[in-house]
Amino acid sequence: MNQLKGLTAEQAVDIVIATAAGGAGQLDVGSGEYWQQGQNMTRNWLDRMAKVGSQTGSSPFRERMAFFWHGHICSELQKVNSPSAMREQIDTFRAQGVTGNFGQMMKDVSLQVAMLRYLDNDQNFASSPNENFARELMELFILGVNNYTEADVQASTAAWTGHTAHWEGHPQPTFVIERHVYEAQTFLGQTINQNTKPFEDAGYQTIDVMLGLGDHSSAATRGKVTAGPDVGTDAREIAATFLSWKLWQEFAEADTGTVPPGVLADMVAALLDNDFDIQPWVRAMLVHPDFYPDTNPAVAGGLVRQPVEYMVALMVLNGRTAGQAAALWLMPLTGQQLFYPPNVSGWRPNGYW
Repeated sequence: MNQLKGLTAEQAVDIVIATAAGGAGQLDVGSGEYWQQGQNMTRNWLDRMAKVGSQTGSSPFRERMAFFWHGHICSELQKVNSPSAMREQIDTFRAQGVTGNFGQMMKDVSLQVAMLRYLDNDQNFASSPNENFARELMELFILGVNNYTEADVQASTAAWTGHTAHWEGHPQPTFVIERHVYEAQTFLGQTINQNTKPFEDAGYQTIDVMLGLGDHSSAATRGKVTAGPDVGTDAREIAATFLSWKLWQEFAEADTGTVPPGVLADMVAALLDNDFDIQPWVRAMLVHPDFYPDTNPAVAGGLVRQPVEYMVALMVLNGRTAGQAAALWLMPLTGQQLFYPPNVSGWRPNGYW
């Protein structure tokens, strides 16, 4: 903290972001039964967030961004039923959640065991399609509600068919080609799943179409919104706006339900101009005058701390580890436990608490 005194907002932000660029390492699940590993991992992540105990080299901002992604791209430990699979997902957020690329991170998480299991994509086969993951990928993770049709859900579902997981020992994702839908699909106005790439990569094309990446980066091949008031708009613009709103309400304020036009324009431009790299996007928010109460009074007291944030602040104030602070006893009483979001839409913001 002393390192930031006397600096401009831009200088301070750059230092904070730079601390998140180092190696994140793995969360520690330790040993013992399933429930003991889950508790070990919870304590370890809280310690890293608070930078206490043996975690003095951690980056609190890296962990805070990973916590944001954990509430946005959700999985839940009880259904995943594997601490190691849950750790893999959270470690992806920790490694890529500040200095990575949103599109690549979304692809990586999509076919990890935790997500396959949580949103039932491990049961999405040609003979019995399961639309759960394909729907939430659009509605909650990338585009927001009312920007696609049921035909888009079905096309995306078909592209993701064939993925499952082996559960003997350490769970691993696998692809069963006989369970994959081979027919080309029309998704947000673009043709995907044409069998010109490995069959197991067909689902990735849905992410590229939505974000305007890869083979779908040109104006002619980008996906277009097919429902709602923004029909015909580039899907990547809707995605950039939706993601920026989610980040703003997590870090700035959630009372108004909107993002100030100036900061929204900068955040959206940062995503679009950098092909959804995360660091320029986060920086655009943190350095904008509207992020600070001198310019934007709405952010003064604009957020209620979530229980996880409150627990971490108490640990920092008292110099105690999660074990010493009895975090595993206290957190369930607050209604918020790491690795146990209430549903796929994550925890509610602000006044809910």
